[in-house]
Amino acid sequence: MKSLLACFTVMGLLVGGAGRSQTLGYFLTDLKGEPVNNTYNKITVGSPFFYPEWLKGRAVDMDGKVYDNLSVKLNLLDPGIHYLDDQQKEYRMSIPMKELTLTDYEKRTTYTFIRAGSRCQGNPQAWYQVLDSGSAWLLKYETRTRIEVKPYGSAVPEEHVSPSTRYLVLTPQLCQAVKSPTDLWETLQALKPGFAEKPQGKTNSKKLEDDLVKITRSFNQ
Repeated sequence: MKSLLACFTVMGLLVGGAGRSQTLGYFLTDLKGEPVNNTYNKITVGSPFFYPEWLKGRAVDMDGKVYDNLSVKLNLLDPGIHYLDDQQKEYRMSIPMKELTLTDYEKRTTYTFIRAGSRCQGNPQAWYQVLDSGSAWLLKYETRTRIEVKPYGSAVPEEHVSPSTRYLVLTPQLCQAVKSPTDLWETLQALKPGFAEKPQGKTNSKKLEDDLVKITRSFNQ
């Protein structure tokens, strides 16, 4: 995936930010947040978070200020960023952020998220994962829904969290949901005829994301 700085012109279109992120670092003590009351302790199945464990994070606010070396979780049930202060107490950020990068050092994987709801007619507080970026951005939109389930034979209901995933392609011209590789190819083909061969065969749900990324990268070359 191309670096976000290399694609900053498009980023401005996505999140409405102005200019590059400031190189001057801001730290944990500069953050403002609200203490978190654990409202999720009754959940028995699923998680409200993108990743249930604390990950190292880098957040960029709407003015381009960078807050680095944070311990964070991304809440997808009630969209927002949770972080640990220097006393290991959990807070929810109250400073609006436009970009978030999470790093899982054990898996050697980095996840980048942006806010694109204003462009995609969605919740402006929602976070979209960037799977590939360039002339076209492939975004993954994950949500969580809390549901109450009463197990058979039990009088006590349980709280479950159900995940849902959508994919979208975002360009300066459009933001459109895509359900299959063919769907994505047809959308991008209209913008750049002949960029790749049309996908053939049925969609393999287990390979869907990989196939969407492959098509987007071909378009962005």
